[in-house]
Amino acid sequence: MQITDNALNVIEFKMLLKYFTSEAPIWRFLTNVTHGYTNEPQKSWGFACDIFNCGDKFDGLPGTQAIAQPIIGDKVAFKLLKPLIINKEKLMRIRCGLIVNIGPREPHIPHIDQPGTEHWTQMYYLTSNDSPTNIFEEYGLDPKYDNYKPEDFTLKFQSKPEPNRMFTFDGYHYHSSSCVSDNKMRLALTFNYAK
Repeated sequence: MQITDNALNVIEFKMLLKYFTSEAPIWRFLTNVTHGYTNEPQKSWGFACDIFNCGDKFDGLPGTQAIAQPIIGDKVAFKLLKPLIINKEKLMRIRCGLIVNIGPREPHIPHIDQPGTEHWTQMYYLTSNDSPTNIFEEYGLDPKYDNYKPEDFTLKFQSKPEPNRMFTFDGYHYHSSSCVSDNKMRLALTFNYAK
């Protein structure tokens, strides 16, 4: 796990923040910020802006992505994010998440972003708030984790969202965000890279 503060220069950071707090991004409503649109009760809803996606299965060889042609969902955001991309050849997905204060602070469902491929996850925070990224001891695709409740997972590390902070970790560790309970919003980018 690695935390890098001031990951971008001030001008690049302000451009990103201005873009993602403008009317330009296309936000999708998610009834569940972990699993997208579901028929579950709307207690952990939020929004997502899909910026780049090449699918869940990726073996790291050129031309072997699950989607033959990667989808760039937001070309302006993708261009602005280029200084943050660690490895363009291994990039699987970029998504911006927006969570607002909707009630009591509780953890979201622990998950693995790309279960089809071992990967690295890179978080980049645009805002500060009281919704940390929780990294758990549980690792990999053991089916026993499917029956775990959020309180059954063992906390390994927490990353507090701070503006212009980048946090990178092994994406096969279960992880989660949590509800925002202060008057701020959680605006964070998630990058996934195949190992």
